[in-house]
Amino acid sequence: MGHLDLQSRMSHRATHFVALAARRAPRTTSERTRSARRCIGSPSHTRWHSRYHERCPPPPTLHRRFPVDASFSPPSLASKVSPSPSLALRALLYVAMPRHRSSATATRDHIIAALSADAPDVDDLAQRLTPAQAHAAWSGGVWADVASALARLVDEVLTGPLRHRTFSTMALGRTCSLFSAFVVRCGCCDGEALAALLQILPTGYAPGCLSGPADPRQLTGTLLAGAVQEVLVILSRRGMTRPLRMSANPRASSACLRTTMDDHAEALDDPLLARCMADYWAVLLARYVDGAVSPQVPECGLLVLSREVPRTVLDAQPTLIADLIESLSVLTACLRQPSSVSYFARSLTLLSTLAATAPGHLRRMSDAPAAVTVAASAIASMGAQFEEHEASARLALSLYAVMAASGSPSAVAMRAHAPSLELLARWAAAEVVGSNFQVSPTALCAHLVVDAYRERGGGMPAALALARVTWEEAAANPPSSAVSSAGRLLATLAASRSPTGGIPWAPATFPPSALPPILSSVRCWSCGSQGSNLTGGTGELPRLRRCSGCSVARVCSALCHKALWREDHRRACAAWKAWAIAAGVGRTVPGHVAMYVAQSHGLGGDWRAWTWPPALAAGVEAAGLALCDVIVVADPGLGALVVVPAAEYRWQRDAVPAVYREKPLEKHGGRVLRVILRAHPPTIRSFGPVSLRLT
Repeated sequence: MGHLDLQSRMSHRATHFVALAARRAPRTTSERTRSARRCIGSPSHTRWHSRYHERCPPPPTLHRRFPVDASFSPPSLASKVSPSPSLALRALLYVAMPRHRSSATATRDHIIAALSADAPDVDDLAQRLTPAQAHAAWSGGVWADVASALARLVDEVLTGPLRHRTFSTMALGRTCSLFSAFVVRCGCCDGEALAALLQILPTGYAPGCLSGPADPRQLTGTLLAGAVQEVLVILSRRGMTRPLRMSANPRASSACLRTTMDDHAEALDDPLLARCMADYWAVLLARYVDGAVSPQVPECGLLVLSREVPRTVLDAQPTLIADLIESLSVLTACLRQPSSVSYFARSLTLLSTLAATAPGHLRRMSDAPAAVTVAASAIASMGAQFEEHEASARLALSLYAVMAASGSPSAVAMRAHAPSLELLARWAAAEVVGSNFQVSPTALCAHLVVDAYRERGGGMPAALALARVTWEEAAANPPSSAVSSAGRLLATLAASRSPTGGIPWAPATFPPSALPPILSSVRCWSCGSQGSNLTGGTGELPRLRRCSGCSVARVCSALCHKALWREDHRRACAAWKAWAIAAGVGRTVPGHVAMYVAQSHGLGGDWRAWTWPPALAAGVEAAGLALCDVIVVADPGLGALVVVPAAEYRWQRDAVPAVYREKPLEKHGGRVLRVILRAHPPTIRSFGPVSLRLT
């Protein structure tokens, strides 16, 4: 001890008192308090206290209390001190504090003392509380105290003395676990908790630090990224739960109200957050391939962001789709591990979600079909559950349809990749016997064969020619079905004969039954939510209701229905009803459903030479609608489009920002047809009265 300085010696002496008090503590609360008082009032402690204050000023407060309605502000570096010896002194107070008092103030004081002392059991505090105590503490301001402790520990890891870095890193990990545990237990401060984490994130994380060399920045970035991912996943699951209260969670208080992801849309629109989640997912995949992480079902904060703010994610990480394709190829090294199914499924879901916003990114990659096929085949061969297999098949088929755009590098590669065609043929055989697919694999195979014949010297791929029996069975279906027409075409070409009836879906460039869905979700026309949270904490979250007049407009509550009616629906209600009736003519589904079915049109070449906009605009105005009431969402690669109500499109997660969406309406008195191409960055084409030949 002689070589240590005075402050370290005092820290050692205080640590001795902590151990002494801890040995005597576990009996009763009163005995715990008396034991700590004996230690604090002993002659040794008196000498230590006087010698310490001769050399050092009184230690500042290591935590900051915030009122409930105060905005969070991390403590500055000037208010930080070394964890020794002041933390040891606070550890004495933490040990002496009673742990069985039930008042909200006592609970909060106990948590604050544990955070200040960096107690080794701080991560278990939330689990030891009852649901009512957890709710009272978290909603009473403990979220700010925990966030303040996170900010302090991040600064200590980055700028503190080297001898305390390991201790501070362990304390930071425990505090992150405490933060996530409280978010699970109480949903009343979700917005404040997420904002506090995002305010701390720039301090502890920098782009690229997670995969860089091991340094303090990598430690803090990894721990913060893990905490942010857990919070994002918790909020996403909570928003998808139908009951308004959180009583479905046995560990949550019945007084807690859950929030939806719509409430956090502004906070999630953060490029640094998107970059952090993309880096963290890449690191998790790399560590899984190297065997450095446990083979468990992975959570994915990147998937939450891709669903909520896809354009922000693509802006923050422009090469993300290419990185996901590469990660699918890397995961092939783990094909024999059953746990790889979860990683393959998450990667496919991510790829499908982002490709719906930026299909061109996927079509430019010639190695995409092989990667998707490996993932779908791995899930099927690992004996996954039937539901997971079916979901992966739907995702893979949707991706195949996106990649099959005529003339794209991905379509050329798909026709030359035998495993992809064999997988499509197996799904087509399942479709023939009754399996229901949103994207018809039989029609998709027919499209690929037609594209192959259109090329000079092309022919039917051998992998599809071997499935001649499947095509003959498909041709035996009712003649009116799309499967039957595609099966007849494939059976004829497989028998080396020339088709007699031509291409069934001509003049369209893509078979309608093989088109993937273009509209991502359905939301309230007035507020954009997927349900109502205005019932004051009672009852259940109602589903969206249709307008009783037109059956097209959707609202989440009577309040939103009144607001929508006053806004503009009073004028357009009867017109939307007429539009839905016209859309349902000749279809087996109601008009309000048929109007969202993708239509095939010629979208190739120069957009000024398109012939379909005048007829579409005439139909819109004939129904009584104004051109500003609709937006056309088009995919030129597939030659497909959907006419979407403008009141609904504005709430889509991948919608074009309003400043660009409303600018064309400044001309011609708003009598403009807007066509938005599915791409990123987005592209808008507008057609005025002259080009639409309107009088």
